[in-house]
Amino acid sequence: MVPEVYDAKEGSFAGVYTNRLSQVFNDTVVVTTQARCTTRAFAFNIKSNIADCKPTDLMAGADSHDSWAVIGLGKGQIILARHSLDGEIELRHHILGEQSGMTFLHIPSPFNNLLTSKVIQYPGRPTLESVLMLPSTTVTNLFRNNQSHKPPVLIYPHGGPHAAHSTHYDPYCAALLELGVAILLVNYTGSTGYGQGSIDSLVGHVGDIDVADVQLARDDLVERAVVDKDRIGLFGGSHGRTHALLRKVT
Repeated sequence: MVPEVYDAKEGSFAGVYTNRLSQVFNDTVVVTTQARCTTRAFAFNIKSNIADCKPTDLMAGADSHDSWAVIGLGKGQIILARHSLDGEIELRHHILGEQSGMTFLHIPSPFNNLLTSKVIQYPGRPTLESVLMLPSTTVTNLFRNNQSHKPPVLIYPHGGPHAAHSTHYDPYCAALLELGVAILLVNYTGSTGYGQGSIDSLVGHVGDIDVADVQLARDDLVERAVVDKDRIGLFGGSHGRTHALLRKVT
């Protein structure tokens, strides 16, 4: 019904990776799924065969690094939500079969320019991607080093290992940013949303490929000279905690 995607490109359908029940209207399934470092909403016809199945990105044309989720569907009408890294909320109404939707609710970020964010890609490593969040100079810089004038950073690999971070709001990150701590969310090889090839390549190599990717992300961040290189920590739960316990990021 849905084609397998081996190598997911930015801004394209990456396969179905979701823990939510898909929503159905007539012959159309609407699903929220991981697509590289974002979540996106796609619709596809459940009666089409694999060769003819062409999932439709319901937010085509929107910023490629925004994350969207379906929160309601009825009679061909869809409500989509964007909850960005800085807490900004947008709700859009979309009608199946139409090319664009209409924003009917927008709530600005409550954090007053809490952060700047950047999606980092790594040449030659298409299945490794990170989201860097830097605290604004206007936040309470409790941990800022007065000598370097650069924030400390926590590197945050996700659990799973077959899971992923996205550009969706995270309360843990918001709290740390409010204190002046930078965050690097790492989607290492094997993360969902990067195609089946990425997932398959980690099988049998857990603790090697994923750890090497996190180390590479750390080294790249140091070279960017935007954080205090002497105050780098590792934070995570589940499989991400395993990275922290291994203490291979130095």
